[in-house]
Amino acid sequence: MEVLNKGAIYDKIVQEKSGDELGLFDKYEDTFLKIRGKIIEHDIKNIIDFGCGTGNLCGPLSEKINVIGIDKNSEMLQEGKRKYPKMNFIENSILDISNIKEKADIVVSSYVLHGLTEEDQQKALLNMFLLSKNKRAILIDFMFENMKSKQQCTANLLKSNREDLWSFIESKHFFIVEDLKEYIAKLNLKITFEHVVNFTWIAEIYK
Repeated sequence: MEVLNKGAIYDKIVQEKSGDELGLFDKYEDTFLKIRGKIIEHDIKNIIDFGCGTGNLCGPLSEKINVIGIDKNSEMLQEGKRKYPKMNFIENSILDISNIKEKADIVVSSYVLHGLTEEDQQKALLNMFLLSKNKRAILIDFMFENMKSKQQCTANLLKSNREDLWSFIESKHFFIVEDLKEYIAKLNLKITFEHVVNFTWIAEIYK
């Protein structure tokens, strides 16, 4: 029997969506296709994928564009290198980029930052801007529109006796759209949001 590494297991989960009762990976590939389209449309030459995992977001672009993927998980990177040999991978934490010399036209991140505390989320976002020549970034992640929508989600799950699903959400740090908008404004940057499906949102940040 073939033993899959963590990267291959992750890819299998997002492709098959087995056990994804919250619909976290609904429209996964559609969302990535949309972002790739934006990158091509804006004639981007250099991309940094922050917390790239196995390279699912930007790997397909690496045939024609310079793509650098940063992730601290060696097994994810191992699978990424197998799938996208022309993509450049760097094993490194997204919370400490002091040794990263490369910069890009745009920095992207997908389904990563919700796993960090609010303090580390802000640190990671600042690092994304530091690596972007023009302070330009795209974030795909799990979010609530506001606290009211989060409270409503809590009520619905508890009413359905799905404390297990709510416990999972509580163990993460889904962004609050209103709070993220306020934080980005304090950095004198602009942000636009697009709700994709369920908890998935796209945020585009720029000067």
